Amino acid sequence: MKRDNDLIRSLLLEIEAAEDAIFLCVLTDGSTDDERRSYYHLKLLVDAGMLEETGRFGGSFRMTNYGHDFIEAIRSESIWRDVKSVVATVGGATLGIMSDIAKTYISAEVNKHLGIGS
Repeated sequence: MKRDNDLIRSLLLEIEAAEDAIFLCVLTDGSTDDERRSYYHLKLLVDAGMLEETGRFGGSFRMTNYGHDFIEAIRSESIWRDVKSVVATVGGATLGIMSDIAKTYISAEVNKHLGIGS
């Protein structure tokens, strides 16, 4: 299965917006393809250090500080579009590099707002 960065962003935004700090996603025999796809991407986020799987039996996730930093960097739709455009130009990138690209855009906006480097 290919990683879907838009789904990753969507999942992180959903987890952040939840009232509970623990996000549940448990697969069963009756799970849909979309549920299986989401679970796979949650596990990728665990691999990347953006989520931590908690509980004895799995399926319980909490966002790490790195996950919060990543979602802050890519929260803006325009920055997200710009990041995806850069990534498409170079043929792909890791989530960490995507975060770095987003932070570069944010830094440029902050500098422009402060009148630095004009």
